[in-house]
Amino acid sequence: MEEIRRSAPSVEEAIEAALAELGITEQDALIQVVREPKSGILGIGSQEAEVLVRVRRSKPAEADESLAEQGEIAADFVDGLVARIWRNAADLQRLFQLGARILPPATMRPSMP
Repeated sequence: MEEIRRSAPSVEEAIEAALAELGITEQDALIQVVREPKSGILGIGSQEAEVLVRVRRSKPAEADESLAEQGEIAADFVDGLVARIWRNAADLQRLFQLGARILPPATMRPSMP
């Protein structure tokens, strides 16, 4: 992954410098502020802001394709699951029909007092 560290008097300036060097926009970047600027006393002990800027892994078009592919995989899974449920329901219905032939009707069973 492409990344760059830049220092500048302000966080905004450090970000702008890093983005310009990478040739990307803020939407295409992951930005981490490593250090906030410190002014120090009379300039002694001052520190510039430091940022780490990384290029995002995937472009929006690639993300759309990946999302469409994930949707197709999910749809195939759900279709298979529904087919198995219906197949199991048909098996269960056959078992009930078989049980009805084997067991006497409820009206012929002795009733409980």
